[in-house]
Amino acid sequence: NDWGKKDIERLAFEDGHKFVEHHFHIVSSRDDGKGKDNGESYAIKDGKKPYEQYFLDMLDHHGRSREGFLHLKLEEPRSYDYNRIRSWDERLRMPQFKFARPRRLPNESREEYEARTIREEAEAREAVMTFILGLVAESIPSAYVHHPKEDRWHEVKGRQVLDKFNCGGCHLIRPGSIEFRSAPTFDRLENGPPNPHPDLYKHEGPYTKDDYFDPNHIAWAGADQGVGDRSRTFGVHPPLEVKSDEDDEEPNPNVGFWLMRALRFRQDHKKAGALRDIPAAAQLSLPPSLITKTVPPYGGTFMDQLIPYLQKRDRESYGGGGAKLSLAYAAGPPNLVGEGEKVQTEWLYNFLRNPHRIRPLTILRMPKFNLSPEDTQAIVNYFAAVDRSENKGIGLTYPYVPMPQRTDSYLQEKTAAYVARLKATGQYEIRKQEFQKYWEERLAAEKIAAERALKEAEEQLKSAPEATKADAEKLRNEAKLKAELAAEKLNKKDFTDLVRQWERREAYVADAARLVLHGNLCLTCHYVGDVAGKENKGPNLELAAGRLRPDWTERWVTNPQRFLHYTTVMPINFLSTKTEHQDAFVGSSREQIQAVRDFLMLYPEVRTWPVIRGRPMLGTSSNATTTAAADGGN
Repeated sequence: NDWGKKDIERLAFEDGHKFVEHHFHIVSSRDDGKGKDNGESYAIKDGKKPYEQYFLDMLDHHGRSREGFLHLKLEEPRSYDYNRIRSWDERLRMPQFKFARPRRLPNESREEYEARTIREEAEAREAVMTFILGLVAESIPSAYVHHPKEDRWHEVKGRQVLDKFNCGGCHLIRPGSIEFRSAPTFDRLENGPPNPHPDLYKHEGPYTKDDYFDPNHIAWAGADQGVGDRSRTFGVHPPLEVKSDEDDEEPNPNVGFWLMRALRFRQDHKKAGALRDIPAAAQLSLPPSLITKTVPPYGGTFMDQLIPYLQKRDRESYGGGGAKLSLAYAAGPPNLVGEGEKVQTEWLYNFLRNPHRIRPLTILRMPKFNLSPEDTQAIVNYFAAVDRSENKGIGLTYPYVPMPQRTDSYLQEKTAAYVARLKATGQYEIRKQEFQKYWEERLAAEKIAAERALKEAEEQLKSAPEATKADAEKLRNEAKLKAELAAEKLNKKDFTDLVRQWERREAYVADAARLVLHGNLCLTCHYVGDVAGKENKGPNLELAAGRLRPDWTERWVTNPQRFLHYTTVMPINFLSTKTEHQDAFVGSSREQIQAVRDFLMLYPEVRTWPVIRGRPMLGTSSNATTTAAADGGN
């Protein structure tokens, strides 16, 4: 932007003057001095194009100027390699541009057309020169400079880095969109199922009856489209199964669209009509005649090529539709739509600096780009800023992520409410009975430890010098008292202290652990620390505490399908219409979802709690205990 005042000492004229004399025929002027073509200036002579003496003089050693350099650079970009022996990777790389686009006129001879082409090219070239020579780095007045707000600024800077490293080559980063004619489209949608949750939200819409409605999240609640004749929704084309050569089905003439944001519309297309929502992960099928505009997604190109490749190469694992197609998508790069609301900013920063494997199903590893701290922070800020601006209802914060689950007050409050629920449902005494064996083992262990301490105190008393014998005897007496109390507690099975600790702080976590460490729930596909699941499909859940945001974790467990652009292999484990798994955790499915979230956020702190291994795991044929989870495998 300052080339117009660039010092000519910084320009390499090389043998430009000799190149022109060898490759062009020199003409005195393009016109006759009155602005008219002199007739010969643009003709090709002996196979050489014309070159004005005016610009040639500016290449001469005594009259060099930036105008002469620029003119030749635009005319023949690689002229400065003339008489220079260079390797292939040292040659000038600027391509030969055409600045004019003439077309041959009717009844125009070839010679006339060539001359006119040269003239129009010269005029266009000089127009480019005029612009470049006018670039003198003048500052733009502040009033005319765009000063975006914080989130928009982070989005712009982050997009530059994402483009620089081609992150969108592998990952889906932003969904595409389609604009369609409102009235005929919504006519097709108005007869959807009735609202299954009238007590939770007022909008009517074809929601599945298995998950909870979140009125603040764009995956469940769409933006009002108003009353115009055009509407827009966001998503991608649905995943397509790669057919074998024997398949011969008629192609579907309609355009399929997988929603990645909820679509809201008004019934009967009236301003006062009832609002209806179609949630994310629903699929639309629209005739092309209804679609007025399509914007492609940002990113995901590699995924579109990888899926057909995997299905053709390994049809046994990935071929066909259903679960195998889902596994094919799970094997590829994850989609990054909503990454800002999903992960903690500090974790994402560290991961980008040093990527490591997270999901066992992936077949490729993310390369290490050696990002600078500035570029890394720009990417982190990009995802958080996009989700905060586009999904305002969730109240996303960054760079700090609130973690109330890790405060003592939160845990005590949750535990007190859970103990009250156990008593109200008649499960309190049942739970206490389940812990009897565990508490008895705890008292036995305390008795053994107290007896060992007494024995050590007696040995120290025997070998203590006379000067310290009184202190040693005092310690022996204290150890003896503790041993007697421990023995008395065990004999009477006095669990008072252990019950008090369980009621104050452990009951909620202990039962929440039974949901996560359940053979028919999370352990179906996930490992939890060193506790092995039945299959190893998903990330190890011990990573969740340092990686995921609590709010997103709750929404994901509620219905993971809302966040993906393909059918996930993870089911909805806690249905809104059923009350299950009361032997593990007493409460509604919503309360169970929150318990799973809280346990995952607390896991690094509670994994060593002995109370977690007090009972056998549920849903496992081996009746295994959670010792590995509690002790970290030690």
